[in-house]
Amino acid sequence: MKRYTFFIYLKNEEAKINRTIKIDDYNLNFLAYSIMIAFNSQCDALYSFIIKDIRYVSRIDYPLAHSLDERYKKDEEYILSSLHLHIGDSFIFNYGKNEWFSFIIKVINIEDCEEKELPNIIDGKGYGIYELNPLLLKYYLEVDDDYLYSPKLKRKVKREDYLPFNFDDCDIAKINEKVKQDLNKIASFYSSQKEMLPAY
Repeated sequence: MKRYTFFIYLKNEEAKINRTIKIDDYNLNFLAYSIMIAFNSQCDALYSFIIKDIRYVSRIDYPLAHSLDERYKKDEEYILSSLHLHIGDSFIFNYGKNEWFSFIIKVINIEDCEEKELPNIIDGKGYGIYELNPLLLKYYLEVDDDYLYSPKLKRKVKREDYLPFNFDDCDIAKINEKVKQDLNKIASFYSSQKEMLPAY
């Protein structure tokens, strides 16, 4: 059995928002949820992978996507080892309405393992994404100033008073606990995943 180490970052923000994740030979649907949870997503929007010019989509999006282009694949039908990834390869994960959030995934290691485990975040920077107001995240990333302009107050305010949380925060232990809890919850709704989870 293979275990993959991916370096994943928000497109054009490699230094500010990233995660290094170890994940075993699960399917792409499982990888998608692992990424979304690791970046503090609400996991309630459509997504897709683009791997070697083939787009893999969720079961919800598949009927329409496949009717428009038969090259679209259903993500849950493909485990990582079936994609023949190699160290140094990279692919894309798009998430959200109109693909608002785009992530680059780089394969940095592939190793053998005996028992399947839940994904493990081993490093990271930045809080992740903020779906309630993507423009706020964009503002944070593009404006390097201790004071930000508040349209509501019509004046500049301290960055920490304007933002809903610290966008620089990345608590790895907290993220891993959330990954474990949320993936087990998701597995209870998706029978195809239930068989792939290790016993805890």
